[in-house]
Parts: sequence; C-alpha cells; structure tokens
Amino acid sequence: MAEGWQGLHRIGLLGGTFNPVHLGHTALARAALEGLGLEGVVLMPTGDPPHKRHGLAPAACRLEMVRLACREQSGLYPSAMEVERPGTTFTVDTLRQIKSASPKLEVCFLIGGDTVWELPTWWRFDEIATLTRFAAAVRPGAGSLEELCREAERLHGRYGADISFLPFIGPDISSTAIRQAAAGGGDLAPLVGKKVASYIRQHGLYRE
Repeated sequence: MAEGWQGLHRIGLLGGTFNPVHLGHTALARAALEGLGLEGVVLMPTGDPPHKRHGLAPAACRLEMVRLACREQSGLYPSAMEVERPGTTFTVDTLRQIKSASPKLEVCFLIGGDTVWELPTWWRFDEIATLTRFAAAVRPGAGSLEELCREAERLHGRYGADISFLPFIGPDISSTAIRQAAAGGGDLAPLVGKKVASYIRQHGLYRE
C-alpha cells in the first residue's frame, strides 16, 4: 500500500472516478475523519471502472489531482492502488488487497446516502460486507433518514452489512458542472481548489 497510510489502524476509504476531485470530496473526507474517529481517510481513484463514463480523464491525471487535493490536507491520503492494478476495477478486489496486506486494519467505506440503495448490485457484495463497514453521508435527495435506516437494517439482515450514517452538510458541487466549466474556460478554483484548477488548466483537461 502506498503514500503514507500503511501504519494506520482505522481508515476511511473514499473511492470514485474523481473526474475531477473537488472540494465536496475533501469536505466529506474531513467530516468522516472528525466524526468517525478515524486516523486517516484514503482517497482512491478508480483505474478502469466497470461502467466507463463519457469524458473520463486519464487515470494518471485523476490520481495526480487527488494527490494535489490531499497534499495540504492533514489526515487525507491518496492511493494509486486501483489505478495501478490492471483490469476492471471492482471494490471487492481492492478490499481483498488491503486486507491481505494489513489483516488487522479497520476499513470504513464512505459512500453517499443514495448509494445505500445500490449496494446489493455491487459485485460480490456478500463478501464486501465481511471486509468493511460503511458510513453513508446523509444529504437531501437520498431519501429520508428513516427510509435509509430501514434499508440498512434490511442489508444487515440479508448480508450482515454494517451501515452507519454521517450527517453531512458540505458544498453542493457537481463533477459534471466542473467539466462543463472547464470546457468553457471558467474559473474552477472555487470548486476544486487552486492546485487542482491549475493542473486542469495546464493539461487541458475536459476541453471539448
């Protein structure tokens, strides 16, 4: 495992395409770090996601943007694990790799509240539920907390999944809107931070 989080005992894991990483991602990571008693939060961009999206920047660029976003954020760590692993990226493979390297490491997988409804569709979710617990960020649009708790109870009963909820009020930022702004030459710094904005501009990412 890479880039500074090898010696930790309790981590949060925030995955995604990070296309690009933005201030909403880092705000969620910090909220989890402070609210869940974690020693660090690892931001892990996908390499070859099973559902490719139009306009996906190269994995190496997405990883470098994550590194830039984490550089001045104490407790946040980038990981190249999924970018460096060949083949299609599946969460179960990542968790197997982490647990193989550090069997005693406690991993809390960070997700949006809306993702709670999608968990049973994840490849080998039955195994995933034995490898990690989940913390779901509750935001408007994902359903009521009561509905989410009922679904979490159902998933616990069927798969043994451990799902808790993290109240989160952060910047409402869309990666799609960022890419559209980049295509039009807009100012991205308020959305992604100065370093990531500079990287996007210098490398001509998301230009039509």
